[in-house]
Amino acid sequence: MGTTDDTNYNNLIASIDPLRNQYLIPSYKVIIANPTVFHESESNPPDRESPKGRRQVGMSNNGKPNTGSSAPVPVWVFSLDGKDVKGPFDVEEEKLLYVEIDDRHWGVLANPSEEVSVSVWVE
Repeated sequence: MGTTDDTNYNNLIASIDPLRNQYLIPSYKVIIANPTVFHESESNPPDRESPKGRRQVGMSNNGKPNTGSSAPVPVWVFSLDGKDVKGPFDVEEEKLLYVEIDDRHWGVLANPSEEVSVSVWVE
């Protein structure tokens, strides 16, 4: 990731309201309109029962509520220990994003430009 992406990610993470814009993974059809974090619970061990020992985080852009049409959603996938950040990725409407992750706890930062419904899970 380049300097601009690092700065953008760091600024977005710092701007998250911890009482309003955070959800546990998995979360389905959550309507967001601001930078929002989805994260695995740190009190539970990550699911290591994934096929072939691999895990991936998935995200879908379900579109704008009631109209379905939406702009791509910029997304970063990050380890909760702060050591790794992957992205940004643009998740188009009605498309799926899959990013391979390891057995640490992970989070997803989504930064929509408009109100949109998203789902985030780990497989």
